[in-house]
Amino acid sequence: MDGFVYADPTRISWARALTHDLSKDRSYAFESECIRTSLYRPFTKQWLYFNRCLNEMVYQMPRLCPEKTAINLGVLPRYHGHFS
Repeated sequence: MDGFVYADPTRISWARALTHDLSKDRSYAFESECIRTSLYRPFTKQWLYFNRCLNEMVYQMPRLCPEKTAINLGVLPRYHGHFS
């Protein structure tokens, strides 16, 4: 499998489940509704293809942001005082 997969992380990240699906000859269809805008670390806006089949270990994200039209609310603690 390692000699077959083109491992360019700027194009696709080959996670464990994805390489397993490839070895089983499983295919996926593109779904345009899975495209979302996102913020990456934390101020870089970029496009994201968010689909459970291709995004491994998403943890609580489907519950926090259930659909691309949902309002993304976050809790930010405020600190009153001085950092040292």
